[in-house]
Amino acid sequence: MNKVNFLIYSDGFNELDEYFFKEVEECDNIIVIKKNSIFNNSFLQKIFKIHTSFKINNYIKIPFQSVWYKFLYRKFDNNYPTIHIFFSSWYYPDYFNYIKRKNSDDKLVMYFGDTIKSKKKVVKNLAISKLKSEVNQIFSYNWDDVREYGLKYLPVSYSKINDFSIIPTKNKHDVIFIGASRDRYEEIVDLYKQIKNTNLKYFFYVVKSNNESDSFNDPNFILTNKTLNFFDYMGYVKSSKWIIELLDPGTVGTTLRFWDAIMYNKGLITNNKQVMQSQFYDSDNIIIYEKSNDIDLSKLLNGKHIDYFYNGENSPRKFLEVVKSSLFDLKEV
Repeated sequence: MNKVNFLIYSDGFNELDEYFFKEVEECDNIIVIKKNSIFNNSFLQKIFKIHTSFKINNYIKIPFQSVWYKFLYRKFDNNYPTIHIFFSSWYYPDYFNYIKRKNSDDKLVMYFGDTIKSKKKVVKNLAISKLKSEVNQIFSYNWDDVREYGLKYLPVSYSKINDFSIIPTKNKHDVIFIGASRDRYEEIVDLYKQIKNTNLKYFFYVVKSNNESDSFNDPNFILTNKTLNFFDYMGYVKSSKWIIELLDPGTVGTTLRFWDAIMYNKGLITNNKQVMQSQFYDSDNIIIYEKSNDIDLSKLLNGKHIDYFYNGENSPRKFLEVVKSSLFDLKEV
């Protein structure tokens, strides 16, 4: 990644976001700007958050947002071009123009780690046709959005944890599901009921999205308003044999659950047919289903050793190389 600088504008909302680019944060040519921790001063950070809030600016645009730009734009101690990578919570076209005025050689990239449909609910003035004229490249993790809007596909990068001493120890389970209910609650419950009727040790942690109120009187099925923190989540991943991945309707692409399975050598149960095209696909280790009663749960008891031989295929270094190669002639950079 030499001869190019990267300014990465991440969401930075939780511990998980810390691990997207963690392994490259010490590189001299990479700076990660986290939206929730731009300022050490908590008062300034709160004012910035309010001033740039989409909830407010969707209805009335607050003036003088340019006062923040000098704090966001960073210079490197070299003359190489800079690629600005914006996660989709950073849709600020006026700031894009500010960057272009500062250095016309800089490149701008927008990355969608959510579906465009869900992002449009948050950013009311987001229009992909307009965005294409505002930035140099647009990537998405979702194949449906890539096809519909003519974008480039790129899965979410993820820094692998190698030191598990920082991860809390959890009880061992054969299979786990951890995630929000969203528009898939009935499917989650169907899977739970099917697995409960086996000898498998299971754990479901479901965060309410639609005020669900079921009570299963089961300590291994938790329905809650509280998001599980990243380190506890990784504790369950470490202690499990299989992980369940449920794609939301309208999503076609690998999620972080897929990469958790690949990086940490866990079996995967998924409704994502696209994984059959992955270099890691093995029908003994990855179960693809359409309906929950199609799943052969006996596979979860075969005790087979799983090793995908992951070698950084979804690391932030690979992510940045893909972005760079889409913008520059690699022979010149």
